[in-house]
Amino acid sequence: MKTQIVDDKDSGFYATPHFWVGHRFCNCPADRRGYAGFYRTSGGRPQAGEFVRFTPDLRAGTYRVAFHDATPFSPESRFTVRVRHATGVDTIHVQPAADRAIGTFAFEEGMDGWIELLAEGSHGPVLADAVVFTPAP
Repeated sequence: MKTQIVDDKDSGFYATPHFWVGHRFCNCPADRRGYAGFYRTSGGRPQAGEFVRFTPDLRAGTYRVAFHDATPFSPESRFTVRVRHATGVDTIHVQPAADRAIGTFAFEEGMDGWIELLAEGSHGPVLADAVVFTPAP
């Protein structure tokens, strides 16, 4: 097993259409550009039904799941993450500027598991950039 990063530019990424926008801050500092220089945002709109999904292609096993360190979350950002793993679906409330960790989960082989970021009920902008799946010991 190896660490896998799913970025918003990868084929394992999906965003509900016509809602999520990409930042275009050409002059923003390097530490605010996100993983690979680009991310998508909800613009702070807590609209129901809008989500992004990160779907890794994993070997069966247990993984620590976290937001990438390069994602420039605002301190006030709070939102819900839904995780589909080997034994079901968990809903977790996160404040990623304070803690990048989403949790540790067992995943089946392949692309059955996913991580969703939900706009509904969010406070501040939800940034969809990159999620890291690291094999857990």
